[in-house]
Amino acid sequence: MDFRELSLKGKGKFHSIDPPSLPPLYLIYPQKDQGTGKDSGQVHSDVRKKWEEGNHGMRMMMMAVADLAVRGREAIENRDVAQLATLMNHNFRMRRQIFGDAVLGERNIEMVEVAQSVGGGVGAKFTGSGGAVVAVCPLGDEQVERLKQACHNAGLYCIKVEIGPVHFSAEDDV
Repeated sequence: MDFRELSLKGKGKFHSIDPPSLPPLYLIYPQKDQGTGKDSGQVHSDVRKKWEEGNHGMRMMMMAVADLAVRGREAIENRDVAQLATLMNHNFRMRRQIFGDAVLGERNIEMVEVAQSVGGGVGAKFTGSGGAVVAVCPLGDEQVERLKQACHNAGLYCIKVEIGPVHFSAEDDV
C-alpha cells in the first residue's frame, strides 16, 4: 500500500506482488492463546493523532516506515531475501520506537527475538497488531530447521506460509 498519493476514494495505491516471487515465509505464533493481539484502532490512535497534529518526529518516522515498504517490495521483486530480512528487522525496530514495548507486549517482542536469535540474518516482524510474527530465512533449509527448533523451545508454533490464489486486484476497493 502506498499512501503518498491518495486515490479519488481517499485510499492509497495498492501494488500487487506476484506470489511466486515471495521467498518462503514462516508464521510464528504462541502454542497457547496468550492474548498477544491488540485492537489496532486503539493502538494506532495516538500515532494518528500525532500525525494529524503535524508532529515532525512522527511524520519522519512514518515516512521512513513507508520507505521500508517500497524497498521491501523491490527486494522481493529482485529476489533478494537477505535485503528483505534486513528491512523486516529494521521495520520491527522502528515499530518499537513508534509504539513502545508496553504497547507491543512482551510476548510479541519475544516472538521476534526468538526468530532473530537463530542468527544468520533471519528477518522477523509482526504480521499486524500482534499475536503473530512472519519470518524469512535467507540462508535456507538448515536455518529454517534452527528457527523451528528455537520456536518449539520457546513454546511457539512455526509453520511455512502457503500462499493461496489472489482474490482481489490492485484496483479493487479493499
